[in-house]
Amino acid sequence: MIPTVHTLFLLEEIKTDGHSPMKFLCSDNNYYYCKYRTQFKKEELDCLVYELVCQALLKDLNIPTPEVAFAKITEKSYELKKLEANRRNVRPGIICFASREAETTALITGIQDISGKRDLNEFDHPYDLLKIAIFDLWINNVDRGRGSANNYNLLMQTFLQEEEGNQRVSFKNRWLAFDHAFCFGGIEKLRIFNASMLPSSNGKLIESEYFNSVKKTTNKKYAYK
Repeated sequence: MIPTVHTLFLLEEIKTDGHSPMKFLCSDNNYYYCKYRTQFKKEELDCLVYELVCQALLKDLNIPTPEVAFAKITEKSYELKKLEANRRNVRPGIICFASREAETTALITGIQDISGKRDLNEFDHPYDLLKIAIFDLWINNVDRGRGSANNYNLLMQTFLQEEEGNQRVSFKNRWLAFDHAFCFGGIEKLRIFNASMLPSSNGKLIESEYFNSVKKTTNKKYAYK
């Protein structure tokens, strides 16, 4: 069941070429990136449903992804002067799609790559990136790259992991996949997605420089549990 939270305080509106999420402190004392439609096209609501669908699929496939919720906008939790893209539509009482901020994370950008096995060994599940790339082909996600090295929609989360057989702990990393509003072909193919369509790798993660830097480091034969 998807939890519902209430907004308490708006920190900022994130300027993007998509839904321009609003970062709110919410009633469970967590920060959330809240999305609502930013245009008058009601079809945009489909994209927010896609977010929920993909988050459920990622969970079933054991691919790390931020937790989600429904966020109810409350009166006096925001100032209109702090909003630009969302000003026309956001009002008290509406329900947003909300992605909870993941702790100790950094956005993967085009200036990063994996330079060798030492870097790759810092990840607890190094083949998760391959799973994400295949997932994007399956759902035809057109927004994890789109030809831009700075738009991977991937987070790298650092955490403490206990080593097996002893009480020692070490820092490990994991990839978190987020922002799936433009899957199933995106706005251009809204409501015409066909599961029998052949996947296209054009502009997707699997063709990116970052993915190739990881691929060069991994073994050609492996067993992933």
